[in-house]
Amino acid sequence: MQIIPMPATAAPDLDPSWKAQDALAGVVGAMGDPRFGTEALAQLNRWMPLCWWSVYQLFGDQPPAMHLSGSHGVEDGTHASWKAYRTSLYRRDATFAMAHEALRDCQPLLMHWHAHEFSAAHREQIYTRHGLRERVSIVSSQGDSGALLAVNFYRHDAQPQFQDEELEALGRSARLLLACVRQHLGSQRRDVLNELFALVSGRLG
Repeated sequence: MQIIPMPATAAPDLDPSWKAQDALAGVVGAMGDPRFGTEALAQLNRWMPLCWWSVYQLFGDQPPAMHLSGSHGVEDGTHASWKAYRTSLYRRDATFAMAHEALRDCQPLLMHWHAHEFSAAHREQIYTRHGLRERVSIVSSQGDSGALLAVNFYRHDAQPQFQDEELEALGRSARLLLACVRQHLGSQRRDVLNELFALVSGRLG
C-alpha cells in the first residue's frame, strides 16, 4: 500500500493546475444548489479573480434568456445589466456574430472582449456603469436550433487584466464548466417538473 499526501487546498503557493482542479471540484460540488450562481463563482475565485458571471441563451428570433448569474466581492449588478441588455442592447449586439459561423463543428469557443470594444450604448449601460473592464465568454451551440449558450466571466476595473495563461486555462476547462452548467440547469428543470407533478397529483388525488 502507498499513501500519497495531497497538497493543502488553501496553500497560497499551490500550483496553478492544482488551484484549477480544486476550484472546479468546488463548482461540481455546488451543482444543484439553489445558490449555484454565487457558490460556483466563489469557488472559481479560489483559482482566479472574477467579479461577476452570467449564463444566458441567445436566439435568432426571440429575446435572450438568462439562466443564472452571480457576483463575488463587489455589488451584484448582473440583474440590472441583464434588464438593460434584454430590453434593447441585444438587438444591436454583434459580439457573438462570429460565433455562429465558427461553431459549425459544435466545438465550444472562448471569446474575449475589452470594454472599449463594445458599442457606445452597450459600454455605457453595462461596463462603464458597473466598473467592468472586460469579459471572457465560453460559447457553445444548442443543437440544430441555432441558439447559443454563453457562460460569461467578468473582471472589474480594480482587478487585473486577463493574462494569456489565464485565458488558456479557461479554454482548457471550458468543456468541464459547460458540463457543470448544463447539468445544474437540467437538475433545476427536473426539480420544477417534479414539483408540478406533485402539485397536479395532489389535486387529482
